[in-house]
Amino acid sequence: MPLGFSGRGTGVGMVKESTWGTAVARTDWMELVSESMRRTVARPFRPHLVGGSSFVQQDVYDAGDDYGGDMEFEAVFNAICFGHALFAALGSVATTGPSGSEYAHTATLGTTLPSFTIETLKGNGTAEVGEGMKCSRLVLSMAPRDVMRVRTTWIGETSGGRESQGTPTYTSSPRPVLHSQAPSTGVTWNGANYAKVTSFELTVDNRLERRNYLGSALTTEPDFGGFRDVTLRLGLHWDGDTLWSGLTAGTSSDFTFNIAGSGDDDLEITGYNAIVEDVSDPISGPGVVTQNVTLRCRADSSDQGLKIILKNNVAGSNYDW
Repeated sequence: MPLGFSGRGTGVGMVKESTWGTAVARTDWMELVSESMRRTVARPFRPHLVGGSSFVQQDVYDAGDDYGGDMEFEAVFNAICFGHALFAALGSVATTGPSGSEYAHTATLGTTLPSFTIETLKGNGTAEVGEGMKCSRLVLSMAPRDVMRVRTTWIGETSGGRESQGTPTYTSSPRPVLHSQAPSTGVTWNGANYAKVTSFELTVDNRLERRNYLGSALTTEPDFGGFRDVTLRLGLHWDGDTLWSGLTAGTSSDFTFNIAGSGDDDLEITGYNAIVEDVSDPISGPGVVTQNVTLRCRADSSDQGLKIILKNNVAGSNYDW
């Protein structure tokens, strides 16, 4: 009998759609760490009270047809799909440059989000193509001795079913965002540097929701179902109570975390009007204490809560914005 499929070869192809829900041929590819994209078809029992003689219901109907899930990949300075993920989650990107050979791609929170056609290569098996895909959540995370991870959650219209895999072309000479490139100053907030960062997790939750309607088992274009949320969760070597004081005082300040790669590569993250929501420094032994901090960003008249600048030597015309 043939061998079963394995996870090796898992990747994703992405391209921005001109019209929501109209699939487009995939042009940009990224190797995946993990994925859980799936199509779910809801077939509940009919609500009438007649069943089989064993008192088990028997009649079902097609109620809904959904597609979506999670994907995780490495943050890579020069990989096109990393820029696509920032665009998909924040909604607005503008490119300036070059300055020498460096381009600056500045992503901010826009009023609308683009949609993508996404082809998931399911290991060394088949593939599935989702259309009308919009990014509901983005998480950028770093830990010691690791690359930056990009976790995304998508909801879309539907998939075209399982099919033969496309032929991916991945970024040549990729330059991943490494933990060792994090700034020696760590995270800066309210004029102070918090240098001994043990974990960094920035979350953009767009709170998208499906919009089901009479006449179709599929959703129409997903939209914001509530206020968007931008939070930063940090682990730090506890060496003072400045953040605790900021919590009790209600201090509001921007935070920055700028990661300098080699050459033109840079990733600059600015969270605006961030307030400390939680500080804890639990102790369970005689060793170094880790302080856990949550900062929440807010909008004002000029800044909408978050700005991420990706710098590299890739021209803006290579991206989909």
